[in-house]
This record gives sequence, structure tokens and C-alpha cells, in this order.
Amino acid sequence: MSVLGMDPDALRHHAARVEAVAAEPRSALEAARTTAAGHDAFGVLCSFLVPVLAGTQATGIAACAAAVGSLEAAATEVRVVATGVEVTDATVAATATGISRTVAAVREQVWPVAGEELVRGTVRETLGAVVEASQWLDRLEGTPVSPAGPRPGPLPVGVPAPGAGVAP
Repeated sequence: MSVLGMDPDALRHHAARVEAVAAEPRSALEAARTTAAGHDAFGVLCSFLVPVLAGTQATGIAACAAAVGSLEAAATEVRVVATGVEVTDATVAATATGISRTVAAVREQVWPVAGEELVRGTVRETLGAVVEASQWLDRLEGTPVSPAGPRPGPLPVGVPAPGAGVAP
């Protein structure tokens, strides 16, 4: 199971089921293509039926081909999503691991006593800026920073309200 809450294997299994569903219209398509009525199929008296049936058959073949193509494309797209989930999951995990290692290295660092307060103040300012940026992004997306926390203030001037969009 992915950290994103999606199971790539389940997505691939679903893609295989979609391809299995495509097998039926694919069989019908092959049968329709091989069973075209000849010009003498109904004899001389009913020869007028051949063009009528040919048009209907062509329409049916086109519809069947579209169904098969759509199902095969859907299966391919589901597989692409599964691969995208895996790649995104790996990228997020690697990024989180790197951040975690950086934070651990900063915490383990021995800071000079004389400049310790200066360093702590700088770290606090940096963390404050990160929290402020996070709150700004949350406001931009229209989600609260935390369910228990207070709602942030108004957005900066020129930033559209969530859902308002930007005019072209």
C-alpha cells in the first residue's frame, strides 16, 4: 500500500480486468469484420438489402472498434496511474528521509555557547517563516492549518481567495 493511500498492485489488477472486459467486444469486432455480406448474399430479388446491411454493419464495426479502443486505453491509463503512484511515493519518501536526516544533523550539531542564543533565535525565525508559509498555503488551498488551531488572517493583497480563480 502506498503512503498516498493507493495500492499500485490493485490498480494493475483492475487494469487486467478492464482488458478482460475488452475481450468480448474484441471478439465481436473480429467476427463482424470477417462476416461481411456479399453482393449476391440474398439473390437477385433481394439484392437491395446488401447496401442497407453494409451500412449497418459498418456502423456496428465502428462502434465495436471504438469500445475496444476505449477499454484498452483505459487499461493503459490505469497502469500509468499505478506507475505514477509508485514514482510519487518513492520521491516523497526520499524527500522526507532527506529532511529527517537534515533535521537530525542540525539537532546533533554542537553549537558554540556564546552564539547559542543567536543560533536558536535564527532557527526559531526560520521555523516561524516555514510555519507562516505553510499557513499561507493552507489559506490559499482553503484548508485550515489545524482543526484545533485558529483560522489564519486574510490573504496578502493580490492573492485570490480560495476557489475564486485567476482571470486570464
